[in-house]
Amino acid sequence: MTQLRENIDLAPFTTLRIGGVARYYCEPDSIEQLKEMVFQAKSDNMPILVLGRGSNLLISDSGWSGLVLNLSVKFKEKNWNGNELQCNAGCSLDEIIAEAVSRGLSGLEYLSGIPGTIGGGLTMNAGAFESTVSDPLLSASYLDCSTGEIVEQDKSELEFDYRSSLIKKLDAIVLNSRFRFRPAESLEELGVLRRNVLKRRAAKQPLQYPNCGSVFKRPQGFYAGTLIEKTSLKGAKCGDIEISAKHANFFLNKGKGKAGDVMKLINQVRKAVYELHGVLLEPEVVLAGEFEEPLYTPSL
Repeated sequence: MTQLRENIDLAPFTTLRIGGVARYYCEPDSIEQLKEMVFQAKSDNMPILVLGRGSNLLISDSGWSGLVLNLSVKFKEKNWNGNELQCNAGCSLDEIIAEAVSRGLSGLEYLSGIPGTIGGGLTMNAGAFESTVSDPLLSASYLDCSTGEIVEQDKSELEFDYRSSLIKKLDAIVLNSRFRFRPAESLEELGVLRRNVLKRRAAKQPLQYPNCGSVFKRPQGFYAGTLIEKTSLKGAKCGDIEISAKHANFFLNKGKGKAGDVMKLINQVRKAVYELHGVLLEPEVVLAGEFEEPLYTPSL
C-alpha cells in the first residue's frame, strides 16, 4: 500500500481530542487512490475507518486496528456553477455554508457551525433547527466497499431519515455530492440569519471544551438533554469527562479524558434515563474500535 503512515495517534484528529493509535493511516487525494486503499484493506481483511473532521466520533483508547482514511485533508475539490455546487466528501460543511451565504444562496444556513464534513454530514443526515444537509441535495456518489463499484444516486434513492441514510446502512463511503441552492431575497438578511444561528449555537452549547456534539439521538417525542437533566446527571463526571451543565447531551473533555470514561458516562446515562423514563437513548456519536465496557442494554 502506498502513502501509508503507521502507528498514528488519532486523538488530534477528533473534536473530543480522544482516541488511541491507528495501525495504518492515509490521506487520499483522489477517488482512484481511495479505491486502491479500500481494495488493499479489504484484501487483507483489515477494518476501515473513514475520518472527516472527527466530530460525532469516539475512538476507543485501544485505537483502530486497521486502516484510517482521512478525507478532510486532501479530498476537498469543489466547483460552483451558479446556484449549484459539486463537491468532494472531505469539504467542510460549515465552509460550504459560508460560501453559499456569501453568494446569496440559501438552503443550509441553519446548519451553520456544525463542524463536520459534507461526507459525514450526508452519511448521518446531519441537521439542526428542523433543517438537514440533504434538503438542497440533488444527488450523491459513493464507493460501495463490498463490491468496489462507484454508485451515483438521486436524493430520492438515498433513503434519508433522521440521522440516517442508505449510505450509513451500507458498507460505503461518500465521494461526491451535488447541491442546488435557492437565491435568497436579501444577501444581508441571509448573512444576519447565519450569524444568529452561530450565536444561538454558542449560547446553548458548551463549545469552549473539546466535545463530539450531541452524544445521543433525539428520541421521538423528547429531547435527550431534557431526559438526562431529569436524572440529575447533569454535571456528572468520570475522570476528565463531564456531562455539560450547560447542555446535558454534550460530554466535555476537560483535560486528558479517556474514551473509556466517555463510555462509562454513556452507559450511566442510558441506564438512568431508561429506568426513569422507559426510554433507551441511542448514541448519535459513532463508536469506533474496541471498548472494555460494552454499550448498556437493559435486561429483559
